[in-house]
Amino acid sequence: MFGLVFPLLPNALPSNLTRNDRPLPAEVALVLPSQYGDDAALNLAAGDVRQALAGLGIPLRTGRDDEQMALAPLNIVVGDQHSTWVRRLVLSSGLSLPQLGEEGYLVQRTGYKDVPFIAVVGGGVLGQAYGMFRLAEKLRLNSASLTDDVLNLSAEPAMTLRLVSNPVLPSYPSPEDALRWGFNAVMVEPWPGLALYDGFDPAIFDPKTHPKDREWVETNRARTRQQIGVAKALHLKVVTMGDVFHLPRQALTLYGNQVSADDNPGLFCIARDKTKSLLAYGLKEVLTEFPQIDAVMARTGENYPLGPLAGNSPAQGACGGLSYPDRLNQVISVIYKQVVEDSGRLYIHRAWDLWNTGTHASPDVARAALKGLLGKPGLMVSFKQTQTDFWRHNPINPSIGELAGQQMVEFQMAREYEGKGAFPNYLGDIIANGAPEIEPRGGMNYVYQKGVRAIWSWARGGGWGGPYPASDLWIEPNTYAVSHLAWDPGLSPDSLARDWATLRFGPEAAPAVASMLMKSEKAALQSFYIGAAAKTFGPWTPHNLWLRDDVIYGEPQISELYSALRGEDDFASAIAEKEQALETLDAMIADMEGTRSLIPDKRLAEQAINTLHYERSIAETLGHYLGGMLYYYRWKEGGKVDQDAREEARTRLRDWIRTWEDYDTRVVHLEGAATPYSDAGMGKAVLRSLTELEEAD
Repeated sequence: MFGLVFPLLPNALPSNLTRNDRPLPAEVALVLPSQYGDDAALNLAAGDVRQALAGLGIPLRTGRDDEQMALAPLNIVVGDQHSTWVRRLVLSSGLSLPQLGEEGYLVQRTGYKDVPFIAVVGGGVLGQAYGMFRLAEKLRLNSASLTDDVLNLSAEPAMTLRLVSNPVLPSYPSPEDALRWGFNAVMVEPWPGLALYDGFDPAIFDPKTHPKDREWVETNRARTRQQIGVAKALHLKVVTMGDVFHLPRQALTLYGNQVSADDNPGLFCIARDKTKSLLAYGLKEVLTEFPQIDAVMARTGENYPLGPLAGNSPAQGACGGLSYPDRLNQVISVIYKQVVEDSGRLYIHRAWDLWNTGTHASPDVARAALKGLLGKPGLMVSFKQTQTDFWRHNPINPSIGELAGQQMVEFQMAREYEGKGAFPNYLGDIIANGAPEIEPRGGMNYVYQKGVRAIWSWARGGGWGGPYPASDLWIEPNTYAVSHLAWDPGLSPDSLARDWATLRFGPEAAPAVASMLMKSEKAALQSFYIGAAAKTFGPWTPHNLWLRDDVIYGEPQISELYSALRGEDDFASAIAEKEQALETLDAMIADMEGTRSLIPDKRLAEQAINTLHYERSIAETLGHYLGGMLYYYRWKEGGKVDQDAREEARTRLRDWIRTWEDYDTRVVHLEGAATPYSDAGMGKAVLRSLTELEEAD
């Protein structure tokens, strides 16, 4: 709906014709509302309209509605219900305006004195910008839209807060791309690194004794001012995220047991009044220094301190005899008072913590941690889409819609356990409807029906390493899908895949590319998970972390998988699943090879197909690894007398040597391929087992 990171293909049709052979206008005039002056959001959107028309060979001239402009063969007027040209069209042509929210828009063909017009009407400046982005995309998808007598698009966003960011790199995506994609909120630098504490204790970041530490904070503050300036010029909300505790390391030295845990002087404890005061002061300083911050997000689970800050989860260390929920309750209470009650901002509490028994995974623990706060104004609680981490075979988060008050749901675009965009893994159906292997499935439709009106799209990010894709090519369709579904959760994932493929690969190739995309999440499920073992391991590490990020493990993960798959049915299912993965991937490769000649950008076509060969190669390697090791353990556990199991193990492990060598020496060097997966015990397990199998002769 709202554009892409990558340059779009020019319209593939002749510049003077539409699909219905009605001539395109020789020129288009775009009239922008004068009351917004030189608005950055409107100018950005106008630039996208200009680019879309340029792809059709149509020049665009731009003016303001308080200027005298000669009418063009087609005129696009932009404004709200009070704008000069919009009022004129309402009075003269019968243009009927619905009630529009600030971000809602109407794009409708109409006329004035027998001259064709397209009215782009928004409830506010954001609605007008979103309407122009929608029109630009419509023209790229189908040039006939420009002369379509019944052009009539209208929308109000289903999700009123639509945050997009990389959770570990707040500068991605750019605010411009966030706006193009239809989001209305971005992240800036983490708030714990923006406070100097001069009014609390000048010794903490004293410029004489801690010059480098102070410079680190000042650099963060300068970068944040720039980030906020760009975002606010585009009318975007600004969110800052941080872990608790992230407090100055000097505070532990200066205050000792006034802030530290009972049993560890290096950990902060919320039971200490001084710790509460430090936390509150830091937030107050940041929100005073940066008044344009709209929301503060705080995470109390995982903790990765930055620069001169020390960090720990509130769960760590002995802390005044407080239970885990009580510790969190005290932390959340301090933040709520400072952010909401004293500063008038939104507080987004990230419920994320580890394991399947904590605040994130258990509604009962969440209720205890949020006791006395649930349902209070200004508090929003954020959960991942899944009960624990972004794994498949993982139930929907049980707290979604079950706790009082506002909620946010997090969706990951580059799945960290499924290649991170190294190859196609289209999540449109999972985002819209949830994963098909669980019930209830729990996608955007589900959370919307549960009353959720805020989402966070992880445009990149997650995990600790690679693989690092050569481009964002296969992350794009996921961002495209989530940005559309945030406006309308009922949209078809299949149609979204086809639209994205049209924009990226051209209209002739789009059906085959979309067919490939719709198979891709199944290929990832079959390749990287073991469905028959998931019921044993449960929602925390359902695939036993036999691989994570770009690392493939050996022991003890692989023998533990065998223990979960001893039963004949489960054993056979695991073997068959990896064979089915190759069948799915072969069908995906056939889709892309069959349409290669129809893709205008031949280099893009080659790179896209290479990523599929990369995925097939690693999937085949994993299949031989799992199958060979399962048969090896069966042979060994049975007293080394089952010759069929021994032969299967030897054959599959020898095949592993062949496929891993091919992957490691050839496939990873194909143009467009991601950085390689690495061996963290897989080869050792294979070679040890194969040696034992061979020596049994």
